[in-house]
Amino acid sequence: SEHISGRNISLFYQTITSHILHVILGKFALGKNKEITPEIMQAPFEFKKAMIRAFADSEGSVRYEGNSSIRLFQDNKILLKDISYLINQIGIKTCPIRYYLKGYKKHFYFDICGYYNKSLFLKEIGFTSSKKRNNLVESLHGIEMRKTFRLRHNQTKTDIIEILNSNHLSIGEIRDLLKLKYPDFKWDRSTILTHLNDLESNNLVTKLKVNKKDLVWNARN
Repeated sequence: SEHISGRNISLFYQTITSHILHVILGKFALGKNKEITPEIMQAPFEFKKAMIRAFADSEGSVRYEGNSSIRLFQDNKILLKDISYLINQIGIKTCPIRYYLKGYKKHFYFDICGYYNKSLFLKEIGFTSSKKRNNLVESLHGIEMRKTFRLRHNQTKTDIIEILNSNHLSIGEIRDLLKLKYPDFKWDRSTILTHLNDLESNNLVTKLKVNKKDLVWNARN
């Protein structure tokens, strides 16, 4: 730190910055007491996102047990309720606030569950902590690789259309490309043919006979 005539300049700047933020945003923290001030509630979304990110870095975790979730916790229930409200303003749904007892003291928390809410949290807020961010990315990737998720989101059909863009391919060639993208999945010709027939009925792909036995498929432009 820089010193002039026995004064700590860095401490001076910190004090001035604190007073400026107090005027703009109210007193967020006074001792151990923290609250979301009316000024913060009216602040721009980018500021709110940065504040939630800092809170999540300090008071958050990515959980893998059962249905994975983002968990934010805080002993101050009112503060946690306000954080949940700010997150809801961004379009991310939060679970009800719950608590557990440690000794005789209540510790409050809420979860952010579901693929859409967690992926939106990653996109709009995220973590500064690389470890927590990587944990969330891995959690979302694990969901994306589940077959039930892919079927629910019609991901296989989307993949097939992308593969067939500007290409005329047989079912075997389509299967080989799907295997490259998802090596852990089993791909059989009948399943791929079912998807192709569904896409054809919706005028999204066309088929062409190249000889008496073989067909090739192409995405409609």
